[in-house]
Amino acid sequence: MIPIRLIFLCGALLSTSIFGASDSLVWDEFKPRLAVDMGHLVSGRYYNNDLNMQPLNRNTVILEQHAIYGENWEFNLGFKGIMWWPFSINGNEPYQRSFRIDPRVSEAKARVNFSAQTQRAYLEFGYFPYKYNPDAQNLGEYLYRSGTYPGIVQSTDGFRLMDAAVFDAYGMHARFSHFAGIVSHDFTLFTEPSSIPIGDITPGYELSVSFPWIQLGAGAAYNRLISFDASRVRPDVDENGYFQVDSIFNVNATTKDTAAIFKGPYGNASALVKQKITAGGDSVYSVHALHHYTQRGIKLMIRGAVDMGFLLPENLRSPGDLRVFAEAALLGWENQPYFYEKRSQRMPVMAGLNLPTFRLLDRLSFQVEYYDNPFLNGKQFVETAYPIWSDAAADGEYHRDDWKWSLYARKTLNRILTIHLQAADDYLRLPLFNYNPSDMALTQNPKNWYYLMRLECRL
Repeated sequence: MIPIRLIFLCGALLSTSIFGASDSLVWDEFKPRLAVDMGHLVSGRYYNNDLNMQPLNRNTVILEQHAIYGENWEFNLGFKGIMWWPFSINGNEPYQRSFRIDPRVSEAKARVNFSAQTQRAYLEFGYFPYKYNPDAQNLGEYLYRSGTYPGIVQSTDGFRLMDAAVFDAYGMHARFSHFAGIVSHDFTLFTEPSSIPIGDITPGYELSVSFPWIQLGAGAAYNRLISFDASRVRPDVDENGYFQVDSIFNVNATTKDTAAIFKGPYGNASALVKQKITAGGDSVYSVHALHHYTQRGIKLMIRGAVDMGFLLPENLRSPGDLRVFAEAALLGWENQPYFYEKRSQRMPVMAGLNLPTFRLLDRLSFQVEYYDNPFLNGKQFVETAYPIWSDAAADGEYHRDDWKWSLYARKTLNRILTIHLQAADDYLRLPLFNYNPSDMALTQNPKNWYYLMRLECRL
């Protein structure tokens, strides 16, 4: 706690020099937490390796401090330490199965409130977890947790495996609401945190309408609109191109015609055609670069929820019981040849229901997702940022992972202890022994799934 307050003190001194010494820093809530996760990847697959009963153990300690400065400023700072075990293909090597300890910042945020009712109008900036869909327990939150080209969907960062449907935002978020909070406008400006090129800026906007029994929302984000190196967003290299290669031949002494021997992405060409593309053609073959793929694109999102808990007796319902919700997104409005020709194949759709348990549990939530994505999340994008799928089947189809599901339960045992349970076939990615995340989801077909149990202590 002392290091956290020392950092706050430095910020307070700086703020005093800017805003004057009449304001004072008030230490508010200090929240220490301890979480122990235990479970297994019951069945999974990584390239040609089957993963059975792979341990998913995690121990996490989180220390968070909240402070208030003057009448309008709030600060949040948190640190966490994660003790984790890597998943390993070769479990016989000791260095691939020993645990790791990873220190991290969980939050570092400043917020200024423009209204006495703090949720009505404010601006926050820094590093903080951002969540626009309160019903998304595991699947969903597509607007910022997903890419455009390719539309890789995330459900975990590999370290937090449960109750983590948030985006680790680095940037700014402003909210303005009116009509007594019924209508809210959210404006975001976030930087790309993990995929190459890191640091590109994505602006976004969300509109929310909230009534007692129904909530609606819509949003848009322009992925990588502001790029510090545009050539890396649309790499002008052969591997990122879509080409047509023609064979030139004489029909008669005075007329020439052409016949296409190849049309498609560079990765699908034969070795001979690749040589011709690299050489730029010759006297027999002509090469035409028709397109280079780009990561930049517009994402759209809609969501809604209907709360039917009023149908249950008040003494037998928990908050959120019998709530039906859904979210859908379009990960890239513009079509691109071969890989991104149909918008319907860039539209993940999630639906869920909070099942009533008559107060046996605090929450029992089931989610299902359909994503008609014709390709498998590929290694080439992770390593080079070429906005293409690199692991395509011969006919360009890969639909075994179209359906995903997740079941989550939570029970508060007392003021300190809470138990969480989760079973899912989602987009589980885990870090390897060298800290690199798996470049594709480990759950690739309906038979792959995992379970987790978390015991959480909040003081």
